[in-house]
Amino acid sequence: MKRFLVCVFIISIIGISGCGPETSNTEDGIDRNGTNKEEIQNLQAELSEMRKDMKVMMSKLDGLKPTPVGGCSGCSEKKQAVGCGKSRKADPTVYEVTAENSPVLGPEDAAVTIAIFADFQCPYSIREDSKLKDILKEYPDKVKLVFKHYPLAFHKKAKLAHGAVQLAYIEKGSNGFWAMYDMILEEPKKLDIGVLSGYAKSLGLDMAKFDEMMADEKAIDALLSEDKSEAKKCKVRSTPTVLINGLKMGNRGIESYRERIDQIITASDKAKDGNKEKASKLNIQEIINNNLIENQNINIKHYKTKRFALMTLHRPSNVDRLEVFEPILKFVSDELTENMPLIWTIHPRAQKQLKVFDLWDKVLKNQNVLLLNPLGYHDMLRLNMDATIMLTDSGGLQEECTVLGTPCLTLRWNTERPITLREHGGASILVGNNIDRLRNEYYKTLFQGIKPSRPELWDGKTAERCLRVIIEYQENSNGFHD
Repeated sequence: MKRFLVCVFIISIIGISGCGPETSNTEDGIDRNGTNKEEIQNLQAELSEMRKDMKVMMSKLDGLKPTPVGGCSGCSEKKQAVGCGKSRKADPTVYEVTAENSPVLGPEDAAVTIAIFADFQCPYSIREDSKLKDILKEYPDKVKLVFKHYPLAFHKKAKLAHGAVQLAYIEKGSNGFWAMYDMILEEPKKLDIGVLSGYAKSLGLDMAKFDEMMADEKAIDALLSEDKSEAKKCKVRSTPTVLINGLKMGNRGIESYRERIDQIITASDKAKDGNKEKASKLNIQEIINNNLIENQNINIKHYKTKRFALMTLHRPSNVDRLEVFEPILKFVSDELTENMPLIWTIHPRAQKQLKVFDLWDKVLKNQNVLLLNPLGYHDMLRLNMDATIMLTDSGGLQEECTVLGTPCLTLRWNTERPITLREHGGASILVGNNIDRLRNEYYKTLFQGIKPSRPELWDGKTAERCLRVIIEYQENSNGFHD
């Protein structure tokens, strides 16, 4: 529209200036309107300058045209209608994109996860690779890349290529996947089965299985079905579609990548370090002095060492029955405190039951058990930061131990936080209230070092994601309903 208006404006000026067939018809240096040759030459010079100005303005207008956001170039209009080459509106939804069962490049505990839904026959997907590799080099400890298959139907050779690299992933893991991925991107126009088979042989894949799977289109569809389902959930319609921590990238310029990543890293560091920094400034000795339960027969020097165990108990399943509670106390006083002193931040329910069972005075007299009143968040976090081991039935402390890396024996038979368990990369192991299991895992854990872990989506942005879901629900339902 702007371009049209500029053209109209310039043409109107030309018309006003008298440019046209009439002005060029002269006789004896005078035109039919009485204008001499010198005036005509001046007008022609002005017109020439205006034409130059028009070219400059047209060039500037071209620079203002928005750059298309994605998709394959060179596709017909019919093909574009099904998702290739279509520009995208900004999508504020934060999608859950899992890295499980997908090839990953970069550290598992990276604060930033870039997921790309790509097509090996899409030139834009191929171009995106160099940018993503540059980003991984710039942020080696902060960013990981997760690949998702999204071959478009009208790219006839793409599905074979995606099937081949997925077989490499299944047999050789992420390393096998990325090795074949790089081979394909080195010569992206060579996607025939013979070429792909050559790649598979060079990686040492089981060729009998490879040939069988590649000859069966339904088998390839099954290999790619999980990513296809995830693409549908994430409303992927074109390639490449890139999500950073679940949020789609509109502008995929390298600076946009850096800006988004820097924002996430800053927010993650604040979420991770804000409370930790505040807690780290606290003095453990002051925490003890300010929260010490009176009348204890303790040797305070034991607690000036960095090696100590930390315990909390409050669940009825652990403290309400004498036959359960007393064996736990016996293990703690007779075995655990032989290795290190114990700081027990005691819950009112546990304190009450100790008195009911006539065990309170016995605990007070144990020089290696330090009883503290219930602590505030930062005080407890400070103790957790220096603890050698945690014994607890608290779900929240399972999470904090995972992030801090404190080995945690969880005195429960189940948990609503499975991601905190060691088998899933966390720091906790369920021991219930079985003393033999507690003892065995305790001695195993003594030799386990600190291993901090930050699961995916533990980035301090839960409230933001919840808000986005609420807003999306409201927009889709035209308001809230009972």
